[in-house]
Amino acid sequence: MASVTQLLMLHAAITLTLIILNTNLTTASDAAAYKTKMKEFLSAENRKLLQVSYQVKETWSHVLCVSYCHADRQCHSVNYNIEDHLCELNNATKAQYPDDFFTYCGSVYFDADVKTPHLSVPDQALPTQPDTAIGPQYSSCQELLEAGHNVSGIYTIFPAGFNNTLQVFCDMDSDVEGWMVIQRRQDGSVDFYRNWVDYQNGFGCLSGEFWLGNDNLRTLTESAGPWKLKIEIVRWDGEESFAEYGHFKIDGDSFRLEIGSYKNSSTAGDSLQYHNGMMFSTKDKDYDPWGRVHCAGNAKGGWWYKRCYDTNLNGMYYPYESTSEDASDAAACKTNMREFLSAENRKLLQISYQSKVTRSHVPCVSYCHADPQCHSVNYNIENHLCELNNATRAQYPDDFMTHYGSVYFDADVETPQVLHPDTTSGPQYSSCQELLETCHVSGIYTIFPAGINGGLQVYCDMDTDGQGWIVIQRRQNDSVDFYQNWVDYQNGFGDKSGEFWLGNDNLRTLTESAGPWKLKVEMVGWDEEESFAEYGHFKIDGDNFRLEIGSYKASSTAGDALEYHNGMMFSTKDKDNDLLGSVHCAVNHKGGWWYKDCYHADLNSMYYPYEGNTVDMSTESS
Repeated sequence: MASVTQLLMLHAAITLTLIILNTNLTTASDAAAYKTKMKEFLSAENRKLLQVSYQVKETWSHVLCVSYCHADRQCHSVNYNIEDHLCELNNATKAQYPDDFFTYCGSVYFDADVKTPHLSVPDQALPTQPDTAIGPQYSSCQELLEAGHNVSGIYTIFPAGFNNTLQVFCDMDSDVEGWMVIQRRQDGSVDFYRNWVDYQNGFGCLSGEFWLGNDNLRTLTESAGPWKLKIEIVRWDGEESFAEYGHFKIDGDSFRLEIGSYKNSSTAGDSLQYHNGMMFSTKDKDYDPWGRVHCAGNAKGGWWYKRCYDTNLNGMYYPYESTSEDASDAAACKTNMREFLSAENRKLLQISYQSKVTRSHVPCVSYCHADPQCHSVNYNIENHLCELNNATRAQYPDDFMTHYGSVYFDADVETPQVLHPDTTSGPQYSSCQELLETCHVSGIYTIFPAGINGGLQVYCDMDTDGQGWIVIQRRQNDSVDFYQNWVDYQNGFGDKSGEFWLGNDNLRTLTESAGPWKLKVEMVGWDEEESFAEYGHFKIDGDNFRLEIGSYKASSTAGDALEYHNGMMFSTKDKDNDLLGSVHCAVNHKGGWWYKDCYHADLNSMYYPYEGNTVDMSTESS
């Protein structure tokens, strides 16, 4: 399977654009050696090696940054900036250039030296010189604060009971004390409906949403104390409250909760006392005392459930209801939110009164619904900037402009059809090719092809071969799970600004319309080597979405692995249409595809960023 894939579709030519990473690994032994090498990289928080970077690129996370380094023989270390996702590949290490190894807040340095984690620092340098192998070993956030490290951030500490170090986020801004953050939820980006092992080990990212881990909590609270617990809550409207307890401990194999007295000055109310003495429960381990109900399963979380809860801070994340005091308000809020519709590549200028960075358009729209003066929003896909507007395009039509990469939202049912800056109902283009011919650039558009009522939102690639291609699949960073069921593949899933599948119903309807259609698969390796496979005909037909492709273009460079699947019906984990009676290919290979017995190409299967198999490598006939 590939690391990055993108499928595009072109009218009078459809394209599957596929992008595959790390083509330099050609054997299983190479892949195994590569994965072993990756595990050797260790990090130093708030540190950076200067003057020796030879390549800079934006990456989704530090994992991909380190992967790029391992795929390049001249790379020996990396700097990764958490804030702007900037990855710097270095051709040397801190050991070679100790005078160029500096404190740099927000940057994480990686290399293969086992001593590297000991050099983590906050925004000011440790009392040791940059070439010292090991700095002072602080056992808690409080000790760090007392030593002058008064900036909140990610640190490596050395608490009692731990054989190795523990990486934590220290909050130095609350009550002039050094608090260790054990859980954070802020945007719904991390799934907290996890199993026992996940909660035991911890999950998420310390710079975002996370759970520190029940094993860690038990070991920490069994060490020198006493420990206090503080819960801080911030509403969508910015109102803050807290609940503080004078004692906190986790003990036993079932991670029993033990809390002390509720601090009188707390403002959030004492809803945790109800859970005192309870064991921890998850979806696969039920320790609540309510025999006939599995609270973790019902409440979709992991917590110290009783019958079931007064508070459930690891349950489902509901951003829309966070501003409502009662069920009727929440219902009205959710109904109101469904009325917001989008216009791609459009922006209302001059009337925004507040801007903030949000993870996606969902919290951006939520902020608007939580503020009575907000009537529309602009959301920038590239930099995640959310602009709240106190008017709509209908009120200021002269300020409603084309702005590529921006998405405009309001409650007007005509908004999705507005493709031209000075009209209320723009021209209805049937394909990306038509949009290209009217000077539009690559981006998300609503098109109106034959056979589809109400328009279809697609990503148009205007940069390939001077033609307008509809992207029907993209994979690039494993942010979307492609091991989906029949209905999901039928309807489509994912985010067209990232990873997605356009949907088999849409593919069938599109390819039954005026054609002919072409298909193109594009691939990019970890070393940035590009290849493609193009087919002169593409069609999906029938209730089982049978694949029909034409001749392989001679100038293609990726190899013809898809011809093996020509004529096959689509299979998913819950619908087996492959020809291999004894084996369910979709289940075995964790994907949805036109499997035969089983595949030569499998672009929707498990995502292996470290192994980066190419299409012609991933052949199997079981």
